[in-house]
Amino acid sequence: MIISRIQKHCGHADFGWLQAQYTFSFGHYFDPDFTHYGALRVLNRETIAPKAAC
Repeated sequence: MIISRIQKHCGHADFGWLQAQYTFSFGHYFDPDFTHYGALRVLNRETIAPKAAC
C-alpha cells in the first residue's frame, strides 16, 4: 500500500547549513504511526547551503 504524506506532516531538521524533511522516523523525529515496515521506500528532501563544507 502506498501512503502519501504532505510536507507539514513530515519530520523537519534545521542545522543551518542543512534543511531536511523526513518521511519516516529518523534521528530526533519519531512518528509511531509510521514504523514497522518491511520493504521501505522513502523520499527525504534535503537542501544544503551553498559552499557548505561536507
